[in-house]
Amino acid sequence: MPDVNFFTRPVHEWQRRYEALRASFVERLPSKVVAERFGYSYGYVRLLRHLFTHGKVDFSEPVPEGKTQQRRAISAEYRANLRGWRERRLSAGEIAQLLSEEGVEVSVRTVERVLAEEGFPKLPRRTRLKVGLTVKGAEVPARTERVEVAILEGHTYESACGGVYLFAPFLDKLGFDEIVREARLPGSEAIPAKSYLLSFLALKLLGTERFAHVGDHSFDPGLGLFAGLNVLPKCTAMSSYSYSLGAAHIQRLQQAFIARAAKQGLYDGKIINLDFHSVPHFGEDSVLQKHWVGARGKGMKSALTLFTQDAESRLLLYTNADIKREEADDQVLRFLAFWKGIQRGVQPTLVFDSRFTAYSQVLRAK
Repeated sequence: MPDVNFFTRPVHEWQRRYEALRASFVERLPSKVVAERFGYSYGYVRLLRHLFTHGKVDFSEPVPEGKTQQRRAISAEYRANLRGWRERRLSAGEIAQLLSEEGVEVSVRTVERVLAEEGFPKLPRRTRLKVGLTVKGAEVPARTERVEVAILEGHTYESACGGVYLFAPFLDKLGFDEIVREARLPGSEAIPAKSYLLSFLALKLLGTERFAHVGDHSFDPGLGLFAGLNVLPKCTAMSSYSYSLGAAHIQRLQQAFIARAAKQGLYDGKIINLDFHSVPHFGEDSVLQKHWVGARGKGMKSALTLFTQDAESRLLLYTNADIKREEADDQVLRFLAFWKGIQRGVQPTLVFDSRFTAYSQVLRAK
């Protein structure tokens, strides 16, 4: 008859995982203690905790050992429905939901098995945009347009990315509208400059690194409203706008932003770190020069960029890109001219390595 050893020394793997997670979350035992008690490695216990917190551990009753799981039979009538739904390019999950609405409860895996038996291959992985649906089942807007505040009154919207609105009070306090005006960024009647800039900011806040991935968010009306639009601009529009911005636009945008951020106390500005970074280029482009790439330990065809950082807050103060080798020594003077326009009377201590600039430029900087 089972005794206490059934719980303290589980034999089956599914029960061992359950007891290990229970000891970790309920008894709050350290991961190393849990690993030693249940015969796991420390790393596997951490993996189990991660999978459990993300809902990826199944604790449903397992199939009794020594027996095979009986497959759910699908009648000929419903098989015909399955064939029709798949011919309309519905996924296995969507088909399982349709069967559930008709009173037939089957798993997605069962639907996939039946479709394979009927000779249908798996559908390629699709984003919600490719499916053509939004969160609520509405169609994706054909084009991006401005949204007036008066139109929003009385309407509610669902968003999977509502966390970006936590950043709105900071933008208001910073004076985001004035920053865009001072930068004199280009815009259009359909998409103003402010909306373009907020669209870029929304992607950064979400961690979306490439414009090509903006389509994954095109089904979210709440994210579009963050930028004052019905939906975020498409990849082509954002890429074209990015290429239309020149060095003067970026310079004015940085100056307007840093000036207001400094007034809010985000930057100390007493000690500033300066450093070059080379971004390797692997295509056929004869325009780019060769620069030293420290990560690879050799000179490579690359774009030379400059970053300056406030030592106290560790926030970036100034950037510049596509610097020619003959222009590198002058970058310290260009930064000082930029900084004096923001913090007049504040003389920072600049920290950089011995190869950052020539000694003659250091004397001029004094």
